[in-house]
Amino acid sequence: MIPHTGDSLRLFCEAFGGTVDLPDAYNEAVWHKELADGTLIKLPKRLYQEKTLREDGQTFGTYLKFESFQLEDAGTYVCVISKPGVSVQKRVSIRDAAVFYIDPNPFPWKQITIACLIVSTLIMSIIVLNRKYGPKVKALVKDNCYAIEDYDGKTNDVLIAYSAEDTELANGIMLPKLETRSYTCTSRKITCDITRCAAEISQYAESSRRIIVILSPAALNDIWTSAQLYQVLKHFQTINTCKIVYVTVRSFPVSGAEVKNNSGESLRSLMSKINIIQWNVSKDANFWFRLCRELPPKRSKYRVKSKSDGMLA
Repeated sequence: MIPHTGDSLRLFCEAFGGTVDLPDAYNEAVWHKELADGTLIKLPKRLYQEKTLREDGQTFGTYLKFESFQLEDAGTYVCVISKPGVSVQKRVSIRDAAVFYIDPNPFPWKQITIACLIVSTLIMSIIVLNRKYGPKVKALVKDNCYAIEDYDGKTNDVLIAYSAEDTELANGIMLPKLETRSYTCTSRKITCDITRCAAEISQYAESSRRIIVILSPAALNDIWTSAQLYQVLKHFQTINTCKIVYVTVRSFPVSGAEVKNNSGESLRSLMSKINIIQWNVSKDANFWFRLCRELPPKRSKYRVKSKSDGMLA
């Protein structure tokens, strides 16, 4: 039983005593309060006991009345039923009413736990779906929603710049694959030092909407260091006639001990400003979707035209 503070409350205890023809026989039901150690004590004066008799006195009982229940009234109450030769105790526990008032709005741990599990599941599902389908969806959105770049006076969608060691990747895989996706492509072999070839590439970049630069250890004379890569990327940034996309065949050696220039820029911070896509295998569909996302919107209605095997001397 859990009443609120201020509630009126009645406890009732009743027993059948019958008729006993003995001069000192009596029937009685009396309420007591029980302490934690089992001791029965008298009730405070503000609590009232009202005795009742029924069936010509054969059934007797007692009401215990709480006019205004208080916190200190919580506890265990015992009705002691006495009749000739018999004494029986019946207990009623009234829980501490303070339970209702210490925290009327308990923290919903269960609901929050369930909500967190649902949110975590949704986030994990979104991450998995984004990794699997995100590049494709973004590429499709770009192709169908972005403005066509046809009236800029340029003849090529893509210029692929590559070193001699990456000829197969450039002309054998990348160029024909992009052509099947309706891109007009051209490719140019870099024969000079890649750290000083921006001037030669610029003349071809003026007629192209995008430049794909293939970076590999062979193209950098096997000097695949943060300092060398930073120098190469900064060098290509001098080409400002079109957007550049870098395809790297190996992960960049980014570490916590990077060298920074006078402006505090490092390879890691530079990478966050440019488009870098790592080449894995030609059958990696997401690689092509990520690459196409950086290229002009696809125009399948135009005739595909390619010009390869050019050289930058």
